[in-house]
Parts: sequence; structure tokens; C-alpha cells
Amino acid sequence: MKTGFFLLIASLTCFLGTYAQNSKFHLINEQTPYVKLVSTRVAIIEGSLNGKKAYFLIDTGSTISLIDLSQKKRYRFKESKILNRSLSGFGGSLKQLRIIHKIEVKIQNKFISLTFIGAHLGKLTSKLGKSVGFEIVGILGSDIIDDYGLVIDYPNKRCWIGVGKEIKETMLYEIDSTFN
Repeated sequence: MKTGFFLLIASLTCFLGTYAQNSKFHLINEQTPYVKLVSTRVAIIEGSLNGKKAYFLIDTGSTISLIDLSQKKRYRFKESKILNRSLSGFGGSLKQLRIIHKIEVKIQNKFISLTFIGAHLGKLTSKLGKSVGFEIVGILGSDIIDDYGLVIDYPNKRCWIGVGKEIKETMLYEIDSTFN
């Protein structure tokens, strides 16, 4: 059993090493459009919310994407019923979560069509705003990171949208084809 597992890992390692040299793997290159990170202390990108400039924190530790309810008038979105749950994280606990309606989030000419949850993010956004100089309107969580294939390049201060999913699907297809 251990030998079989070792052979599988060795085969996969060899395959991925060969695959990395294959030109299909390099789906991101210097011509691939990207969004510049406005901060790398924490990953923040500029986008728009209902047609107005907005800054979003990319948070790989957040399972869902959130919009700050205190921004409702400025960005003209609607909220609906209170969800019967709360969220906990490093910033504390969030209660009175709501579903957001009439919202259009756009980043790098891509519309993010996902159900956003509304929460009062005052403590988080004020602390971040002071440290990075931007008012954060929302958090892009792992739901968007996965669904839209976000890839963050910290050293070069950029973020691609749509390419991570393409790389992941291409790799999974190639791995599956190799072992069948």
C-alpha cells in the first residue's frame, strides 16, 4: 500500500515537473490583463460598486464575500432579511448579516455575479483604512477567489481574474488524461 502511494506521488511529481515546462501551463504572461494591487500590506484592489469606484480587500481566509452595510446610501444597494447566523473571525464576530440586492460589482471589466452578504464592517474597515489609506467597501472571500480564478502576485503588486480557474481546469484535465 505504501509503495503504491509512493509511486503515485512520484509519478504525479514527474508529471507536474514536465507539465510546468509545457507552454500550455504558462497561461499568465506579461500581456495578460491584471488589476494593480493598491496595497500589498493586505491585498486590496480597486473596482466598482454600482458604477462608483470602490476598494475591496481580498481575503483568502474569508469563506464568503461581504459588503459593508454602512455604505448602503453611497453605493445605492438594497438589503433584505436578516440571516439567522453570525460570522466569527480574527476581527471578532459579525451579527445581523443580510442578503444584498441591486448590486453590481465590477473588477477588471468582469462583473462579479454572486450573492453578497451585508454586514457592519466598521471596525475592520476603519482599522484598514487608517493603515492603507483607502476606505474598504467590501471583502472578496474564497467564494469569489475560487469561482473567478483570482491569482495574486504580491511581489509585482497585481491580481489576475479568471486565469487561476483556467490554470486549475487545464491542470486537472491534463492530469486526468494522463492517468486514464
